[in-house]
Order: sequence, then structure tokens, then C-alpha cells
Amino acid sequence: MTAPTSDSARSAKSGRASLWQMFRSRRFLLVLVVLTVVSLIGVLIVPTVTTSPSQAERERQVPPLPPATTPIVKQRLAQVEFVFCERAGEAHDLVASELADRRLLVIEEVAVAPGDTIATGHHLVSMSGTPIVAVETEIPFYRNLVVGDRGADVQRLETALKEAGYHPGPVDEEFTVETLGAWQALLARLGSTPASQFDLANVESISPDTAVSEVRVVVGQIVEPGMPLLALSSAAGVLTCPMATPVRPGSAVRLRAPDGEIAGVVGLVDESPEGGLATFTVETESPLPPEQTSFDGDVITAETDTEVLSVPVSALFGDGSQGMFVLVADGEASTDAEAQPERVEVTVGMIANGWAEITGDGLDESTLVVVRSVGGHAVGGPPVDGPPVGDQIPDGPPVGDQPFGDQPFGDQPFGDQPVGDQPVGDQPIGTTS
Repeated sequence: MTAPTSDSARSAKSGRASLWQMFRSRRFLLVLVVLTVVSLIGVLIVPTVTTSPSQAERERQVPPLPPATTPIVKQRLAQVEFVFCERAGEAHDLVASELADRRLLVIEEVAVAPGDTIATGHHLVSMSGTPIVAVETEIPFYRNLVVGDRGADVQRLETALKEAGYHPGPVDEEFTVETLGAWQALLARLGSTPASQFDLANVESISPDTAVSEVRVVVGQIVEPGMPLLALSSAAGVLTCPMATPVRPGSAVRLRAPDGEIAGVVGLVDESPEGGLATFTVETESPLPPEQTSFDGDVITAETDTEVLSVPVSALFGDGSQGMFVLVADGEASTDAEAQPERVEVTVGMIANGWAEITGDGLDESTLVVVRSVGGHAVGGPPVDGPPVGDQIPDGPPVGDQPFGDQPFGDQPFGDQPVGDQPVGDQPIGTTS
């Protein structure tokens, strides 16, 4: 009975030993597999993480960049300068006059508002039963007129009445019954009692195209003789402007006003400037705001007659001996950093607002030219042959009043991207086209 038990124990012990050996063998294989995988990962990763100094230096070098380019543009160029203008006619006030019977002066009605343009027959204000109306005249009326009076002022009154649609009789220098009748008809339209004479108490002398710029009284206000009632100014749209730069009649002018721009053209130009400043008039296409007495704006001092080929001034290169040129980058030159742009000699015409008029062989609107950056050289690409471009322009046709090199350029948008705004240095520079 004892022997079988011993054999069974030995068998069990032997089985456990075999299982342990099998487990140890599999664990060994697992460890071996893990080590193999780790080694492979190390072989693959370490070379990519560890870089030699020479390789790192090569990787830090910025690859050559192609030059920045822009197309030649066909457009009309114009030189624009700031201008300050004032009204040509002098502003004046309508003031209260003492009435003949020395009545208390009370404002009964104000018939106009700021901005109103007035002419002969327009009712301005009524004061103590006396309506005051406007009458256009080149020279202000200075006396009362009765039937039988003669003079140039009578003729001016009859002219104004006839132009306003009344019937003063023959337009001459005699104040007749017909003249008085026309004046009475004008006052009757305002509800006034018939007058026996042309009375200055009813009249405000105005120049043509006068407007109300300010109302200085209110209904019911008691006023004193000499007190201003209305401020009047010229609404003719004629301004005088001093400027040192010569300007041609017919040149366009843009004036700034609170409600927007007012267009106009240069009229008469004074050829005898005083103090170095010439004076010219501006005739506007629309009425001027009556409350505004001075304006600033822009005037075109020079312009091309037609559309011309033009480039940003940053696309002009030059040297002292051979004049100006552009660098044409067609085909590969616009994308290949090693390509050498073609040098094309140009004649420079007008320069305006950062653009230069050019003429040269083979140039048209489809031509791409290199844009200059720092030191007179193109952005990217190989160095340009010759010394850096200075600020001089060789002898040739006039280029306007803006000195080349001293004016800002590159801030005029071309297409959807401003020309000349690309950063220079370690940052990539795209090609504008």
C-alpha cells in the first residue's frame, strides 16, 4: 500500500517540475521578444532624434527664395495735393434796423432756416409788422425810392423785380408808377399793406446764390437796432484756394464736407502769386453747405493724358551710368530662386502715389517685374548686377514734384495683396502676382 503512494507523489512532483520548466522557457521567450522590439525601436528612433552638428547647421540654412514680383499695371496716373479753400463771397449778417416810428422791435416770424438758398422776393423775417424780403443786387441799396427818383440803383431794383417775375415797366434808371406797382405786388404776396415807396426797412440786399447759414433770433424775441437776425453767406459753390504748386484750369478737385465729398473743378488761376502762393477758384458741381465757410480737400496738380504702363517705384532699379531699368521675371524666374531675371532698360515718366510711368522694349500688362526690397537689391534670388539703386533719377522727362526715393511706396494695394509688404529676413516671402 505504501509503494503506490510513493510512486504517485513522485509522478506529481515530476509533472510540476516539467510545468515550471515550460513556464520558464515561455517567459524567457517573451522577454526575448520584448528586448528585440525595444532594440528595433531604438534603431529606428535614435538616428532621427540625434542630429550631428553639421546636419543641424545644414537644416538651419534658409533655402534660396525666388524674388517677389508684381505685374505691370496699365492705369492713369495723377499727382494729388492737399488744398485749403474758403468761400469766394464774404458772409454778412441781416441786422435789425430802427423803424421810422421807433416802435418796439419784436420778431413776429422767421420764414427761413439754415441751409435755405434765397433770392429776390424771399421772405426772411417779420419784425413789428414789417416784413423783410431779399432783393438781389450787385451793389447794396442805400436809400428809399419814390416815384420820380432816378439812378443806377433804380435800374438794379427794376432788373431784380423783372427777373423775379414782376412787371416794373421799362428797365431804366427812372422809378415810375409801374416800378412802385411791382414792388407793392411783391409785398402783397407776403400779406403786407401797400407801400407808398421802396423802403429800406423792408429790404435786405443780397448777392446771387446767397444762403442762410444761421438763424440768430426766435419768434417773440425783443431785439435792439443793429442786432444780428440772420447770418448769410454765398451758396454759389465758388471758392478761392491758395497753393504753391501750379495747377491747371479744369483740374478735378474733391472737397470734404460733413455729408460727404463735393466734386468741383479749378476755374480761374491767378498767374501773379503773392508771397509765393498762387490763388485759384473752384467751381463745385453741387451747392456748398451754407453753414461751412472753409473746406479742405485734394486737387490734381498733374496727370497723364491716357492710361500708361506703370510699376510700383520699388520695382525700379538703376545706376549712375546706364539709367533706370526693371528686372523682368517671366516663366521660371518668378518661382526659381536660381533664375536670373532679365534686365530691361526703361524711361521713367510721371511718378504719383507710389507708382511710376515706364516705357521699355517688350513690356506690357502681362509682364512680371521684380520688386526691390533692401539696399537696392531684389527680394530673394541672386544679386543684381551693378551697384545698389540710389535715390537719383537720371536725366529724362519730368517725373513730377515727388522726389524718387523720398516718398513712401508699397502702401498702395495691388489686387488683393499690398505690394512691398512682405517681411524680409528669416520669414518666407511669397511671390506677388
